[in-house]
Amino acid sequence: MEPLSALGLAANVAQLTELGISVVRNTKEIADAGSTISAAHLSNLADDIESASTSLTKSLKLESRLPESLSPEEKALRDLAGKCVRTVGELSEVLGEVTRERPSSTWRSVLAAVRLIWSQERIDTIARRLFEYRDQLSLRILLVVNQQQASQQKALSSLRDNLRDEIVEVIAITSQGSRGTTVRQKHSEGVTAILTTRNGDSSALVRPSGAVEHSGHGVNTSVTFSRADGVSNAALNEGVQRRPGETWAPVVVQELVDYKKAILDSLHFRGITERRSSVKPAHANTFEWAWASESLSRGIASKDSLSRWLGGRSSSPSGGCYWVSGKAGSGKSSLMKYLQSDPRLDVCLKRWAGEGEVVVPSFYFWYAGTPLQKSQEGLFRSLLFDVLSKRPEMILIVFPDLCRAVISRKVVGEIVFTYTELKMALTNLVQNLPDDLRICFLVDGIDEYTGDHNEICDLFLDVTKHARVKALLSSRPIPACVHRFENCPKLRLQDLTRKDIELYVRDHLGSNSLMNRMEHAEPGLTTTLTTKVTDRASGVFLWVFLVVRNLQFGLQNYNTASDLMEEVDRLPPDLEKLYDHMLGSMPEQHRIVGSKLLQLVLRSFELCSAYPMTVLQLSFAEEDDYTTCLTAPVLALSQEARSWRCVATDGRLRSRCSGLLEVQHADQPSELLPEGSPVGFLHRTVVEFLQTDVVWEKVSLMTSNTSFDPEMALMSSSIAELKAMHIQDRGNAAGQCALVRMARMASYEPYLNARSRDAFHGVYLQAMRDALGHHWHDKSLFRVPSEEIGAINFSCAKGCKRMELPFPYSLILSLSLQDGGQGILPTMRSGLEISPHITTVSLLIHFVEEKQPRLRMAMSKNLERMQVTWEKPESLSGTNQAPWNNRWKNAVKGTTRDWTPCEFILQHCFSIMDNTEDGGFDFTNGMMVKSLLRVLLSLATSAKGSLRIVVAVKRRGQIIRDCRTISALGVVLWLLQKIWLTMSKTAGVELDEVADLSHAVEQQLRRQEAETGRLGRESPQRKAVAATTAKFPLRGLGKAWRSRSPAPNFDTQDDTQEDASDPPYIPKLLKKEEIPMPGAESLWTCYKAAREAKREARLQQTERRTTGPALSGISSGHEEGTSSAQWRRRWETTPRGQRATLLSKTEQLLVSQLTKADTSAKERRRVLSQLSSLPFERQSMILECSKTISSGGKS
Repeated sequence: MEPLSALGLAANVAQLTELGISVVRNTKEIADAGSTISAAHLSNLADDIESASTSLTKSLKLESRLPESLSPEEKALRDLAGKCVRTVGELSEVLGEVTRERPSSTWRSVLAAVRLIWSQERIDTIARRLFEYRDQLSLRILLVVNQQQASQQKALSSLRDNLRDEIVEVIAITSQGSRGTTVRQKHSEGVTAILTTRNGDSSALVRPSGAVEHSGHGVNTSVTFSRADGVSNAALNEGVQRRPGETWAPVVVQELVDYKKAILDSLHFRGITERRSSVKPAHANTFEWAWASESLSRGIASKDSLSRWLGGRSSSPSGGCYWVSGKAGSGKSSLMKYLQSDPRLDVCLKRWAGEGEVVVPSFYFWYAGTPLQKSQEGLFRSLLFDVLSKRPEMILIVFPDLCRAVISRKVVGEIVFTYTELKMALTNLVQNLPDDLRICFLVDGIDEYTGDHNEICDLFLDVTKHARVKALLSSRPIPACVHRFENCPKLRLQDLTRKDIELYVRDHLGSNSLMNRMEHAEPGLTTTLTTKVTDRASGVFLWVFLVVRNLQFGLQNYNTASDLMEEVDRLPPDLEKLYDHMLGSMPEQHRIVGSKLLQLVLRSFELCSAYPMTVLQLSFAEEDDYTTCLTAPVLALSQEARSWRCVATDGRLRSRCSGLLEVQHADQPSELLPEGSPVGFLHRTVVEFLQTDVVWEKVSLMTSNTSFDPEMALMSSSIAELKAMHIQDRGNAAGQCALVRMARMASYEPYLNARSRDAFHGVYLQAMRDALGHHWHDKSLFRVPSEEIGAINFSCAKGCKRMELPFPYSLILSLSLQDGGQGILPTMRSGLEISPHITTVSLLIHFVEEKQPRLRMAMSKNLERMQVTWEKPESLSGTNQAPWNNRWKNAVKGTTRDWTPCEFILQHCFSIMDNTEDGGFDFTNGMMVKSLLRVLLSLATSAKGSLRIVVAVKRRGQIIRDCRTISALGVVLWLLQKIWLTMSKTAGVELDEVADLSHAVEQQLRRQEAETGRLGRESPQRKAVAATTAKFPLRGLGKAWRSRSPAPNFDTQDDTQEDASDPPYIPKLLKKEEIPMPGAESLWTCYKAAREAKREARLQQTERRTTGPALSGISSGHEEGTSSAQWRRRWETTPRGQRATLLSKTEQLLVSQLTKADTSAKERRRVLSQLSSLPFERQSMILECSKTISSGGKS
């Protein structure tokens, strides 16, 4: 039996047992509550179990091998599957007896409920057997996989090299077909698997490329088979019987997390294609020589045939790399962009790949860009993103450990990659390429990489040793590249572009009307100038661009032919000397302004490369008074004023800076220049030229006799720009631009000198924050912006003093007190080093301390956007430890670790209800209540697993050494009861909002409790409490969540001894009998259901008034003289495929939702809930129509 076949069989067994357990759980809840509203639903589940059993039985007969050819492990697995089929069949039989009659009357409903209770003992017995089989399944699948690993060394040789220890965990990723598939396809089929060894290494097993996978219309699941650490190899070989002291982890079946999207989203980063987009396209009809099949006759030493290398493979050991070398400014980036965008590249690579697919991932290093645009991390993330976007099925192979963590929900939210993980991922990608895939990396500007150039050269030489991988690289001829790529095919760009330069000069001069008139007067002048420029260029395109631009300026000044010739002779052929010449040619009256502009843009690049200076900011930075911005009002400039500032600044850049600076990405006319256009240097070589000591001293000397300070100018201009921006609705693009301005100024702080840093914290930061407050002002909460800003500043100062928060966390706290409509952390982290866990701790501490309802509401919205990892213990140091760990008076903390965010919020809720919260909690304030419910909803939605806290008992004013383990559901239901008693007398929209939030929180926690609950292990006391809770929904709630136990001895307690089957992070001595889940829903859910029922009734009344009896008769039974019998006859005489037209619009909507293939589990539960509230006759008609449509019109 193949490993994946065994995994597919085991996954079927696991899901079958999980389905049976869920049926038992639902049956027990119905029996405990004395309700029969779901009897019809149980019948449907019984049918589903029967079809699942049939599917599994068929899968057992798929293997054609004789029984004597199977190994003992394979026989045991098949026997276990057979036992599961028989047990589930017995369960189906019991359910058939319970639901053999439709509860069409109250008396029959009572009989059905009694029948359920009467069969409870038999159902419990079946449940225990299912649990035993599910636990044994882990051991059996591990035995099969380990046996296959040992016996099939050839087939799994590569896997065996990596798996030096035994396999202790297998995660099978299964796909479930849609409703329209066959019975066998409808249930899960293992498609891929992640194997984890004892030493923690993970690898992936995938189906061959020709295997058929489901299209994803159904529900994908993950099935985890794991072995507890206490099970030894000997125990594995001895059999499945448990021995004393040995435990097996239960099989875990859960809905599959979209790990592919999570990893791809984390690989992508802001500006991943920015450098490529900013490279100017090649001039028309240039670089055509790149596609020549043979080397140029006069350039044999300068060029190995690029097209031949693309279409084949060099015989040399280093033939996987092709190196494009060239001088600075010779056009290497333009050539790489030209090659990537030309369709002939795919044609050439297709000759190499044959029938396989070719992927061309690319990356353009940028010395003037963000840290990710000039580092190996950005390189790895860009290349992996390009490949995995085209072939997402390889994500499991490339990131096996990370996929395992995401699927098992150990990693939630944003994924932070380490350098080692990314490098290993690239290695996994190259070593595990499928036969039908070829990769050609295209990387430009290796010399602009800020790390070790030898290391990155060796990296590409190593990955291209694989026959299916190539790399097309470009750089200056730096020593590392010259040495490492000496044996690789290559070309020297400056030796091959003479004709391209001639074409460029001729086209630009020939298209000038003044030049054409001079050509008529002096024939041959254009050719003479073109030859002269080409000869002096030495293959440097940038030099040609600057010279041609100067010649065009000369033509505008009506220079003579001799003047134009002298201009070409006067310009130095070396770039640095040319820059020095351009700098020295500044007009005397413009030198101070030109020096200011150069210093401003260069200092802005050095302080914050993530967010470059904009043309509007530069217009304010030219002003000499750095204090005007502090007193200026927040008043948006008119569109005409902003446009003129941008146009005027662009013109001064051209006239004062000799062309060294330019407004980038400005394809439109200057009069339409956007205010957010970045200002940058002509070329990277200009930055290097200005950063030399001699040149910088020369530039700074021009403003030495003035009060100019570039750092102060940058800070003041940031404030002025933000105040001049147009204020729009929060959360849109304008709001994001305002936050970007804040992030850019905050990024200046680490690199400012002492004087500027004092001014930054003294006045400029607060002025910037106040200006941002006007953009984010919420009129529904505060009447005027000054009132909101004052409340924020007071609250932030108090919180920062309490927690001693340093910058930038003090700024993050201030921003979180206002709802900006977007996530704060991703934008701020682009320019600052911010720890997410410190941010989470500080925000949660301030949230529970803050008593201002309007600010709490804003914080709750920002906490929702942060994607907090609720179950991860925080590791704290310094002043945050005390307010985080020691705040709660009755919290029992038997471990040395810090609270998790989940425990912190649950303890806050418990202290509110136990009246030990400092300052109390105002239940009458809707904003206070809604803010807390928002945070709880975020917790319930994001956190996974069983959520518990441990608290001490307080009675008669004394702390008794007695503890209680309380589930999150127990705490929340107690809280909702208090909220209901306080707010139920109010009315209007606010009550409805609280009801919606309360219902969402409760349902999410109930779902988690149902997924992680341990059915079949309840004690008689727990059953009695559950029955009491079902009978008295809220009065018995106090007993429902209490669990008393002797006082723990914290001095001698061993925190390391934990039961592997219990929830994590709770010491063993504190874990007593678990709290039963209340059997009845809270009154908030009842209120919401009643409100929806009233709304539905109003809708039906409207339908009856507008549609008449033709559509509403079925709903009402008889209306306007039409009897129920007449409608029944009409129903029976109507063809089955057309009966849905007799239903009302609401009922037709239910039919469409029931038959929709892509309906989510949550939506399906909502539909079934609506269906159960209808009369039984209407339920039958709706189900009949949905079955008819699903079967294609057949009965």
